[in-house]
Parts: sequence; structure tokens; C-alpha cells
Amino acid sequence: MAIPLGVRRQPLPENQDEWRRRRFQDRFLQQLDVEIAGDVLDVGCMDGRFTARFAERARSVVGLDIVPHTIWERLRGPNLRFVVGDAQRLPFADAAFDVVLAVAMLHHTASPISVIREMARVRRPGGTLVMVEPNRLNPVTWLHLTLFSDHDHFRTKPFIRLVDRVLPIQRFHRFEAHLWPPGDGPLLRALERMDDALGGTRWWRPFALWNVVLA
Repeated sequence: MAIPLGVRRQPLPENQDEWRRRRFQDRFLQQLDVEIAGDVLDVGCMDGRFTARFAERARSVVGLDIVPHTIWERLRGPNLRFVVGDAQRLPFADAAFDVVLAVAMLHHTASPISVIREMARVRRPGGTLVMVEPNRLNPVTWLHLTLFSDHDHFRTKPFIRLVDRVLPIQRFHRFEAHLWPPGDGPLLRALERMDDALGGTRWWRPFALWNVVLA
């Protein structure tokens, strides 16, 4: 059973940057269209802000990253903890989690296949693996991450083939959602409407920002 929203006891200050981040997270989670419930593992959780949102919905959540982050201490709660570990050798027993997520992290690893195998190992029978990756062909991502930041994101078909080499894919979908500049004004609403319109347009699908594989 999922627990009610609002489990986190000590939220971060509600400044403009945090408001902008939470708005993006809300839209992202809605488009992700995955039930976050039971015992959840977030692999490659980085600073843990997204992981904390999972804790608003799940019974228990563990965030794992290769290095510790100072903000973890502020985010920890009754059903949320963080651990340092290698995604290619997860420090958990077999079948320990109902939902195992990797959001925008597989392209950072030396062996994505090893990570997927480890995710499958710690998933319970009947559980869900959720792998989300930015699309290399998205124009915005390509400009500011691939071209200027030297990120090596997957194209859609190679990403699907990568997962399919390890385990059967149950569902694939894609959507558009960007972390736009702060401000609850007409410009932001117009940009979000543009995201929604592009996400539902057939010709844009090869360029949609987020590719989601469930297995």
C-alpha cells in the first residue's frame, strides 16, 4: 500500500529554485506514469531531491549514489535513507525491492548492462524496473548536454536494445518535460503547454526528451 503524500518532515526552504524544481518533478512524475509503492530503490540518486519525492508515495525508499551528498542528512526521514555504493555491485540482498528505478544515470556508468542485471537481481518477483534516459536526439538536450557538456546520451533504439539484451521489456513510452526557468507566469505556462503539445505529437516522438522502459 502506498502511504499518503507529505511524509518528509523537514522540507527544504520554499525559494524560487526549489519551487521550480518541485513543479518540474510533479510534471515528470505525472508523465512517468508508474506506481511508486512498497519498498523502492533509486539507483544513482545524486543529491536525493527526486528520491525524497518517491518517499512521499512509498512505504520505504533507499537512494544510492557512488558518492555521498551533504543534503542527504536534511532529506532523511522515517521511510527514507541514503547509502553510498556501486550500481554495478548493489549492496543489497536478492529480491529486496518492489520498485527499482534508474533515472538519467545509465549513460554515466562504465557497464550499463551490469547495472541493469543488478537492478533485476534486487527486484522482487512481480516488481518493476524503471529505467529513464534522456534522448540524445532531443534538440535542447543535444545543445546544452551533448554539444557543450560532453554527455554521451543514448539514442532511443540503442537504449531499448540495451535493456532487451538483459530482460524482457514490459512497456516503453516517451514524454517531454523540461526544467524551465523560475516564475509562475505566462511564459512558464506557455513553455509547459509546448511540452505537452510536443509530447502528444507523432512527428516529434523520435525527438522526445525522456525515454522510459519498464521491465
